[in-house]
Amino acid sequence: MILVGGGPGSGKTILGMTFLANGSEKFGENGMYISFSEGKDTMYAEMKGVGIDLQKLENEKKFWFQEMLTVSGTGMGDILGQAVGIIAKNKIKRVVFDSITAVTQSFEHEYEARQILHNVLSKLVRNLGCTTLVISERLSEFPADSHFEEFVADGIVGLRIGPPRELEIRKMRGTELSTRKFLCTMHGGFKVLKTEIKFPTKSKIWKSIPNSSGMISTGSEDFDRVLGGGFPIGAYVVFEADTPVTIPETRIITGSLVINQQAQGHAVLAFLSTGANSKGFVQTAQKFLPPDGLKFSRLAHVAVTGEERREFETIMPYMTFLKGGKQNVDSDTNILFKTLSDLKLLTGSKPALRVIYYDALEGESSDVHNEIVLAMNRTQLFGDFTIGVARPSLSILPKLLDMVDWHFRLSKIHGTLTLQGIKPQTPLYAIQVDVSEGFPMAKLIEVN
Repeated sequence: MILVGGGPGSGKTILGMTFLANGSEKFGENGMYISFSEGKDTMYAEMKGVGIDLQKLENEKKFWFQEMLTVSGTGMGDILGQAVGIIAKNKIKRVVFDSITAVTQSFEHEYEARQILHNVLSKLVRNLGCTTLVISERLSEFPADSHFEEFVADGIVGLRIGPPRELEIRKMRGTELSTRKFLCTMHGGFKVLKTEIKFPTKSKIWKSIPNSSGMISTGSEDFDRVLGGGFPIGAYVVFEADTPVTIPETRIITGSLVINQQAQGHAVLAFLSTGANSKGFVQTAQKFLPPDGLKFSRLAHVAVTGEERREFETIMPYMTFLKGGKQNVDSDTNILFKTLSDLKLLTGSKPALRVIYYDALEGESSDVHNEIVLAMNRTQLFGDFTIGVARPSLSILPKLLDMVDWHFRLSKIHGTLTLQGIKPQTPLYAIQVDVSEGFPMAKLIEVN
């Protein structure tokens, strides 16, 4: 028996219905919803609005709805007994009881309600082997005290409205938990959100999302939808990545954007983070592009010799080497702009993409501010597009964010990678990776 509690609107009912729907559709386990607080017609209409078709499941004899709105305390035992009979007859394995609070309020004395509930729940859990979710309105979002049902439950799940919405596993008997708090959403049913970097077992060529007139696609249908079609040509976009966000995690977003431009034959010049795996960056892109898909792409790196140079032998055609050092800033800047200009000419002057990890730039330049201003001016002047990734420790970050019109923050909340627009403002989105098409594409799910 799992006790599910939270404040009004925290998602208890949708969690219960998602539990039942998934049981019948994915695991072949019939379900029953015992409702003391909502009528059948209203419930079916509400759930259809979030993508759960209860009428369909009922017609298929996979779901039963037991409405008990008008049952008084004196007749409660008999009606619940009938429900147990239906559960046994139809081999129902998942039950949601909504809610224990409504049941206790229908009795004059609380101990009477608890006695009946104890008998019914014992039959469901022990005799019939049902996994039972019991919804409680009295389990506050952050309780200072505990009720009787919390002690007898095998598990306790608390829901918090937020923002952001959270699910907390406070107790789960016999289970060792490494994480207790999770982000969740009610978008399309109740979902617990988790970010996992993954790649398809069998790679396929990237299906590009075409750039529209005057706009650059992000390579993610969801991100394009948030932005109203993508970023405008000439935009300079900064992704502020909090310290816990890893470089591979930043590439879930930036990688989709880069490969989508490469797939359309646009020039790409990337100045990666200090310590980044340039070889891995190239080899990953090659998995999802045609054989000549990188011919207009270059990675900028400080020149290396000896053993270090061997690391780049297999990707040498895609490298642009810089002199490095603050004394060579002007020379290296000219190399970068000439490289991008030459690549852009080869593409027929399609808008080019710059990718800058500012920690690498700050390590090489004595005047990062001027370098950024120069890049912003050239991006607008030549109709290109630039994305930069910055850490909170970047010394000029406040000035940088004042200068740009596009600022997004990448954060980790309870282990989930999130994206939120600061300029312009957007809702908070959880980032996931979709590999169903044979290539990794960033998916955004609003944490609502």
